[in-house]
Amino acid sequence: MFWIVIVAVTASFHELWRDEAQVWCIARDCNFLEMLNMARIEGHPVLWYIIIFPFAKSGFDVSIMQILSILLNTAAVFILLTQSNLSRFQKIITVFSAGLLYYFPIIARNYALIPVSLFLISLFWEKRQKYPYVYTALLILLSQTHSYMLGLYLILALLFITENKNKFIFSSIILFINSIYLFFWFKSGAEINYALHTISGNTLPFPKLIIFLSQIYLFDIVNTFKPLIKYAVPFSVISFIPFIAIYLAALFKENKKIFIILAVSISFVLHVFSTVYFNGILYQKLFLIILLLIFGFTLQKENKNKLMIYSLNILLIISCFSSFIQVKKEIMYNFSGGRETAEYIKQNYYNETVFIAEGNPYLYSSVSAYLPNKKFYSPIIRDYISYYTYNPKIQNVPFPNNASIFITDEKTDLNELGLKAVFESNNSNLSSQSEREIFKIAVRKTNSH
Repeated sequence: MFWIVIVAVTASFHELWRDEAQVWCIARDCNFLEMLNMARIEGHPVLWYIIIFPFAKSGFDVSIMQILSILLNTAAVFILLTQSNLSRFQKIITVFSAGLLYYFPIIARNYALIPVSLFLISLFWEKRQKYPYVYTALLILLSQTHSYMLGLYLILALLFITENKNKFIFSSIILFINSIYLFFWFKSGAEINYALHTISGNTLPFPKLIIFLSQIYLFDIVNTFKPLIKYAVPFSVISFIPFIAIYLAALFKENKKIFIILAVSISFVLHVFSTVYFNGILYQKLFLIILLLIFGFTLQKENKNKLMIYSLNILLIISCFSSFIQVKKEIMYNFSGGRETAEYIKQNYYNETVFIAEGNPYLYSSVSAYLPNKKFYSPIIRDYISYYTYNPKIQNVPFPNNASIFITDEKTDLNELGLKAVFESNNSNLSSQSEREIFKIAVRKTNSH
């Protein structure tokens, strides 16, 4: 109950950031086939989009997406508390760790699907021979949660197929077909996503990646106790890497099959993280690794290895510190300027027919999600937008010269455009400059409003 209260209160303060809002705007403003194509271009499986689609089309408020995220993680927490082999102490520090208290339920993304999928698979792990089709369905469900889970899906599917060989042939065929489908789905999307092409040569070397993840893991502790900042790198590496290594080494001794599952799945997450998503403060990726460690822990019938227990406990205890820091920041500061900007538009300019969206068109979905009947004209795309595609096609819709209301990001030079600001959203709680969403509403200097 305490967990639900904290999550619900925190979610009520949460403003959608651009990647959360992007999915809602796509589901709301596209037909079904267009939505599937957009999911492919963005490099995601379709399940989260399909779940959101009927709610977006039925006129629900965007907050329903946050409610769904909370419900999914409530189911995950229920399974963990009632069915897992974790000790009572481990259950408490797991549900109050940063992943399950904040990042997965509060950030309304397809990450929300991952915990419940993992815990359901762990529930049927020992029963996979008895319920092969249920287990097969759960593996396919996992493959449709997020691209980060593809490594885990593939190793679990491969093990299941090789374990049974001539048994459960239908399950094996389904898993094989699903794997082929996923390959072409992501391959075709990557080929036309220009953003992936621009960053493909910026791979983060593995040692730097580990240091970066370590710093993220202890960012809140180091940032809270300011004297530690100058020791951030050595302190974070010493506190993070050994416990992961100890856990995996002990697991290798205890259960080599589960060790292989975790080694493959974590390596896949790190590979994708280093090649695509290494920029910005991306905590969710780090807590995916911790969630995978919990998943591996729950796959075993008994957990008596004290090295595994202590190392996992320490990782989760430090994570609990981070979770409450994030909850505090969420309540005190804006996560995004989107909702605040949308409210200003509703109160002052909602009857205006045309808004000009100056600057990066990717930014404005977090405003558009709260304005169901509004689209912004983008001079870059030369079309009206509510979301952005990584495969943009420049249109020929003429610039609406009679437009007098502009929405801009903080990098736009208003003087150069002959504009003056009438509103600016508050700073968000994201410290990375590239992650900030500060919006301005501006009018032409000759406008007397």
